[in-house]
Amino acid sequence: MAKALQIKREYIEAVYTLLCDREFDEISIRQLAKETGRNSATLYYYFDDLRSLISIASIRYLMDYYDTVSMVANSHYKALEINLQTWGCFAWYAFHNVPIYENFFLYNSSMSEKALNEYLEVFPEERDIITQYFFGEAFYSLDLRMRDRWMLQKSVKDGMIAEESVEYLSNFDYYLICGMMSEIRYTYKDEKVFAQSLKKFITILTETYRRQLLPGCSMLGCHLETITNF
Repeated sequence: MAKALQIKREYIEAVYTLLCDREFDEISIRQLAKETGRNSATLYYYFDDLRSLISIASIRYLMDYYDTVSMVANSHYKALEINLQTWGCFAWYAFHNVPIYENFFLYNSSMSEKALNEYLEVFPEERDIITQYFFGEAFYSLDLRMRDRWMLQKSVKDGMIAEESVEYLSNFDYYLICGMMSEIRYTYKDEKVFAQSLKKFITILTETYRRQLLPGCSMLGCHLETITNF
C-alpha cells in the first residue's frame, strides 16, 4: 500500500512539473515515462488514463483560488455581494489559466470531484488545507451552478432579489463565464487580453445583478482590488 501511494505521488508530482512549462494537452505518456522511469502499463495500473492523471495533478493549481475565494466567502458582504465577488475571484484565476479551469469546472464536475477526492487520498495532509476554506458544502463542490444557486437562494432570503431571479441569474452567470473563457482560450496568456476580459466580465455581471435588485435594495460592485489583493 505504501509503495502504491509513493508511485502515485511520483506520477502526480511529475505531471505537475510538466504542467508548469506545457499546455494541458501537450503532456504525453512518453514524457511521463521519461520523467518517472516507468512504462505506460504502470500508469494505467494506478490511474484510469492520462487525462484523469492530469486532472488529479492539476488540483494544485486550484489551491490559490480556494484560498482567495474562502476569504471572499467569509467576508462581511451580503450574500449577493459575496456571490458577485466570488464570480470575480473565479474569473481572475480562470482567465489566467483557461485550460485547467475549463477542464475542472465546465466539462464534467462529477469527474472533477472524483479527481479531487483521488488527489486527497494520495495527499491526505492537504485535506485540511482545502476544507478549512469553506463555510458551506456548496463552496467545496466543483459544481459552479450548484454553488451559484445556493448563494442566490440566500439572497432571496435576505430580501435582495425575487425567487424568479434565481434561475435567470444562475443561467446568466454560468453561460457568461463559459462564453468568455471560450473567447480567450487561445489568447489568455496575453496580459492585455486578460485584463480587458476580466474588466468586461465584472462590468456585465455587476450591471446584471443591479437590474435584478428588489426596490429599495442596494449593492456594492465587485471590487477587483479586493480580489487581487488577497
